[in-house]
Amino acid sequence: HFDRLAALDVTTYILNKSSCMAMGSARCLVSALRSLLRYLYVQGELPLDLTGAVPSVPGWSQRGLPKGLAPQVVKKLLGSCDRRKHTGRRDFAVLLLMVSLGLRAVEVARLTLDDINWHLGELTVHGKGGRQDCLPLTREVGDAIASYLHRSRPCCRFRSVFATVQAPIRPLT
Repeated sequence: HFDRLAALDVTTYILNKSSCMAMGSARCLVSALRSLLRYLYVQGELPLDLTGAVPSVPGWSQRGLPKGLAPQVVKKLLGSCDRRKHTGRRDFAVLLLMVSLGLRAVEVARLTLDDINWHLGELTVHGKGGRQDCLPLTREVGDAIASYLHRSRPCCRFRSVFATVQAPIRPLT
């Protein structure tokens, strides 16, 4: 009774069924349907091998461009940094780099003192695949970095702009 099943039926079924499923569930459905169709073909229940009619589930988790934060959320996030404290100045500079210049966390973490050209007002960013981009260093971002460097960055021999904050070690009891 599967002799009237066509490729369009299989594709339509998967598209309709998977539209309201999580990606993992859709992948399981696709895999199970391919196995069933292959079994039915090998057993002679299907005149054609319809496994090729089962569409693949996209491999990415986001189905579009990531959504940006609303301006009021960004303002609240930046305002949550207590710039009277060392960590607050560091966090403010880090977040400002991310929201103002669109840097990823790893790009901020890789910044070195040599990447900042104060005289030209430029910042060299080391991105994916060894790519280097030169971005304008806005006054607001430059002021935040300078405040952190002059007032909060611990003295260290490393050239990284941002030092990590380590939790205090608690003695074993």
